[in-house]
Amino acid sequence: MTTFISPVWIAFIVGLFTGAAAGIFILCLFIGGKNDEEMEEAMASQTKPTKPEEDIYYKYPVLKIPTGRRRELLIIGLEKAAAILENLPAIRSFVAKHAGKDAA
Repeated sequence: MTTFISPVWIAFIVGLFTGAAAGIFILCLFIGGKNDEEMEEAMASQTKPTKPEEDIYYKYPVLKIPTGRRRELLIIGLEKAAAILENLPAIRSFVAKHAGKDAA
């Protein structure tokens, strides 16, 4: 006899160990019945940041900047943020020069 455990229960069990059980369980209830690709897309849309957010990494302040790609963030600390501010004209020139080209 084969036993199948639904993704909802798997997420709930994993959530129990990570401390995020309630959120994962509720999210899975809303997306229940969808295939893996639809579930991943629904979860990404729930957590995708739309603007930069400040956070703390260990005891250091960081800035999480969304890149526009799905679930991808550029995370910089204070020193790199200061370096970007010092070199902003060069960065603007670089982006303008290469804006239409595929950088991937």
